[in-house]
Amino acid sequence: MEQENADGKMAKKKRLLIGLAVLCLLGCVLYAVKIISNKQLEAWSVLPIEGTIVILNENAEIIPFLPTELRCFSVLAPGFFHSVSEREPKIRMDESGQFQGKMPESPTTLLFNTEDGKYAAIVDVMPNGQTTGLVIELRLRYTVTGRLVDDTGTPLTNHIIKLGTVRNYRDFGVRVPPIDRQGHSHTGVTLHSERTTTDSEGFFTIDNMIPGNEYKVFAHQAESHESRIRTATLEMPILHPEQYREPFSLGDVSTQCGGTIRFLQ
Repeated sequence: MEQENADGKMAKKKRLLIGLAVLCLLGCVLYAVKIISNKQLEAWSVLPIEGTIVILNENAEIIPFLPTELRCFSVLAPGFFHSVSEREPKIRMDESGQFQGKMPESPTTLLFNTEDGKYAAIVDVMPNGQTTGLVIELRLRYTVTGRLVDDTGTPLTNHIIKLGTVRNYRDFGVRVPPIDRQGHSHTGVTLHSERTTTDSEGFFTIDNMIPGNEYKVFAHQAESHESRIRTATLEMPILHPEQYREPFSLGDVSTQCGGTIRFLQ
């Protein structure tokens, strides 16, 4: 009996040692893959990027430069160890509004936003286009009003509505698997979004719109555990000076019905 117990303990110890060896080997393999992947990312070609920020008021007049923040989004084409990756270009900006640095040789979107939140611009920079000598015009954000309706013109009351400036990987010709290497199911990034709720007649008001940018509209019934998503696309115009005196009217925003979303009760 004692011999059997000793043999059992020995067998258990061997299985434990084998398990630890397998885990160590797996850890070494994953570490090597990570190193190779990082080397691959470092090997991506880069392009110089350089330009000047110009800030325009509601009268389209240049005003003194204001402290400005920069957010970047870059798409890397699929590779062996990664599918799509957001990579931060190394761009420096001085106190006069001059910026320069390097960006991956892939489509890149730049979001410029003054620290006071009043002026902004979103610019796509393509590797086969101009990347130096850029002049980025930041324009005054503005407020919009509208009425959310369905495809028959019926007002959609008590709907939560979100306007977002979205960049999808497929917009740049990059194919994306349903699940990326980090296990995320996203296919792009929202650079700016605002939300509100329609009133009893379907009207809404949203602040901080960035001129000259396309916004996706996403809407669904508020206070509902199951609701159909409604979508539309809007282009925010660059306003004339007199149009800044009051909120800009989008008129009726006609939406199309999409999928269903369910909320936890």
